Amino acid sequence: MPSSKRGTQALKARPEVLSLAVEHTAGASLQSSGVAVLKGASSTTRSALLLSALGLALLGVALGLSQIVRAAYDEAMFAPLALGGLALALALATGVPRRLPLAGLLPLLGLWAWSYLSAAWSDSGESAHTAAARWLLYAATLALLCWAIGDDRRRAIVLLTGAAAGVLGVAGWMLVRMLDGDGAALFHGTRLNDPVGYINGQAGFLLVGVWPCLALAERSGSKRALFSGAGVAGVTALTALGLLTQSRSWGVAFAVTLLLVLAAIPGRRRRAAALLLCGATIALLYVPLADVWRHPGEPVAVPTDAATHDAAVAMLVGALVAGALWTIAVLAFERLAPTGSGRRTKAARIAGWVLAAVAVLAVLGIGANAGTIKQRVERQYDAFVKLAPTSGGTRFFSGGGDRYDYWRVALIEFRSQPLHGVGGGNYRPGYYLHRRTTEDIQQPHSLELQTLAELGVVGALLLGVFLAAVASGFVRTARAARDDRAARTLAVAAGGIFAAWLVQTSVDWLHLLPGLTAIALAAVAGLLVRPGNAAAAPSGRGRVVTIAVAFGIACAGALTIAPRVLSLHERGSAERALAARQPRAAIAHASRALDFDPDSLAALELRAAGMARLGAFAPARADIRRAIALEPRNWVMWALLGDLLTRRGDRTGARSAYGRAVALNPLDPSLQTARREATRAPER
Repeated sequence: MPSSKRGTQALKARPEVLSLAVEHTAGASLQSSGVAVLKGASSTTRSALLLSALGLALLGVALGLSQIVRAAYDEAMFAPLALGGLALALALATGVPRRLPLAGLLPLLGLWAWSYLSAAWSDSGESAHTAAARWLLYAATLALLCWAIGDDRRRAIVLLTGAAAGVLGVAGWMLVRMLDGDGAALFHGTRLNDPVGYINGQAGFLLVGVWPCLALAERSGSKRALFSGAGVAGVTALTALGLLTQSRSWGVAFAVTLLLVLAAIPGRRRRAAALLLCGATIALLYVPLADVWRHPGEPVAVPTDAATHDAAVAMLVGALVAGALWTIAVLAFERLAPTGSGRRTKAARIAGWVLAAVAVLAVLGIGANAGTIKQRVERQYDAFVKLAPTSGGTRFFSGGGDRYDYWRVALIEFRSQPLHGVGGGNYRPGYYLHRRTTEDIQQPHSLELQTLAELGVVGALLLGVFLAAVASGFVRTARAARDDRAARTLAVAAGGIFAAWLVQTSVDWLHLLPGLTAIALAAVAGLLVRPGNAAAAPSGRGRVVTIAVAFGIACAGALTIAPRVLSLHERGSAERALAARQPRAAIAHASRALDFDPDSLAALELRAAGMARLGAFAPARADIRRAIALEPRNWVMWALLGDLLTRRGDRTGARSAYGRAVALNPLDPSLQTARREATRAPER
C-alpha cells in the first residue's frame, strides 16, 4: 500500500528518536548509580536494543496505518485479533513475566466479563458477546503494550512516534490523491471521509497524530532543529486535513486537549510558540480549505477535483513553510541565546510576556463579544435540544443534529435497568422504540452514556476506575516533566492522544474503532509507566500465580471468542455464496455457522434467505421464527417475517408481523407502508 510505504519512510526519518530510546533502554536501570551502560555496551547489545526500538516503532506504525482497514471495526477482523492477543499475552506471561499496571488492566477485564455476563439479561446475547470480545481485545492490547514498554518512558515515546508516523503516512497518501485529481473520492458529501469510511473516525486518526508531532516540535538544541521543524510541519498538515472533515467532535477534542497540554505540562512557552505558528499558518490556509465545502460540484454536493487539488497544494506549502520557519527560529535562538546564558533567561522572560499579552488579548476579545457569543450559544443549544438540522457553511459552530436524541434514549435505558444495564451492545432496541428521529444508529455516540445504558452502574464504575488510573498516570508524568525531558515529551504525546480520544469518543463512538482505540491504549501504557518499578517481575509463588491467572483468563477468553470467530468465517462464506447466487452453498455455510454459534441471528437470516431462494418456505419461516424467539424485540426479524409471509400470500400473517415491527420501530416509514399495503391487499 502506498500509505504503508510512506509510514515506513516517515519512521526512518526519526533515527534521533530511536537512538534516544536505545540510550535510555540501556541505561535507565543503572543511571541512578552513575553507570553509562550504552557507552560500555557491546555491539551485539547495541544491535539488540536498536532492533527492539525499531520493533516498537513498527508496531506504532501498524497502529497508525490501521485506518486503511477501516480501523478493524468489523468483528470478523477484531475477534481473531483478540484471540491472537490472548495467546501472545499468555506466552509472554509464561516466558518473560513483567509487572503490569493492574489499576488500568483490571477494569478492562471487568468490562469484558460484565459484558459477557450481560447476555443473560439482554435482548441480544449475540450483541453482548460482540461487545465482550471488543473489551477483551482492549484488555489484551493494553497488557501487550505495557509489557513491550516495561518501565522505560523512551520506549513509549518510540511507540507513539511510530503511530504518528503511520498517521502521517496515510495523510501523505491522501494529499497525493488530492494532488493527482482524485481527491473527491476521499469525501462523503463535502466532508473528508476515507480511508476509514467514517468521518469522525477519520478526524480522530488525524487528531491523535498531532500530539506526538507537537512533542517533537518542542525539542530544543540546534542538532534537533530539523526534527522540531518536521514536528511543526506535521501539526500543520494534520490540523489542516482535520478541518476538511468538518467534524465538530474533532473541534471540541482539539480545543480541550490544547488547553490541557498548555495548562498542565511544563515547557509552555516553546509549546505555545509552536502552536501560534501553526495557528497562524492554518488561518492563512483557511480560504482554500473552506472552498472545498463552500463550492461543491453539481449536481451532487461533492468537492470538485480542482478545489481538493488547490487545498492540497496550500496544505503542503503551508506545512513546509511553517516547518522551515520553525527550524530557522530554533537555530537562531540556540545560536543567539545559548542554554545557561543570560540571553536565554531574558529571551524566556520576553517570550513569557508576549504569550501573556496574547492570552490577555484573547480574553479581552472574548469579553468584548460576550453578548454575541452568549446569544449564539443559546441559539445553538436550542437547536441541539430541538434536533434542528445543522446550519449551512461550516459545521464547527452548529448545534444542530440528533445527538441529544441519542443521549436522551441512553438515559431512558439506564433508568430502566440502573444496576446492570440493558446488556452490552443492546442499545439498539430501546433506541428504535423511543427515538424522535429517523436516524438508524446502533450506539448513543458517547462512551460514558453507552456504558451507563448498557452496563449500568457496575460498568460505569469499572470505566471510572480505568479513567482514574489513566488520570493518575498523566498527573505523575506531568509532574516528572519538570526535570525529565522524556517525561515531558511523553506527557505531551501520550496525554494529548488519550485526552483527544476520550473527549471525542465522549460525544461519538470512536471507542468502537479498535485500530484507533489501540493508539489511545498505547498512550495509556506510556502514562502508566513507573520507571524502575516494572523491572521487578514476579518470581517464585508470585510467578506461578501470575501464570495461572493469565492462563485462566486466556482460556476463558478463547472459549468465549473462538466459536464466534469460526462462525463469522462461515457467515462470510454464506454471504459470498448468496451474492454469487449459490443458495445451497449459502445454506451449508450458514448451517455450519450455527453449529459454532447457535444464537447467531445473522446466520439464521442467511440460511432463511437461501431457503427462500430455493422456494423452501417452511424451513425459511422456521429460521426466522427461531430468530424472533431469540430476540423478540428485533424489529428487523419481524419485518423479514412479514416479507416472507407476503411472498407466500399470507396477508393476515404479514399484517400481524408488520404490525409487531411497527410497534418496535414506530418511526420507520417503510414499515408503515408495508403494513398498509398488507392491510389493503386481498387474501389469496
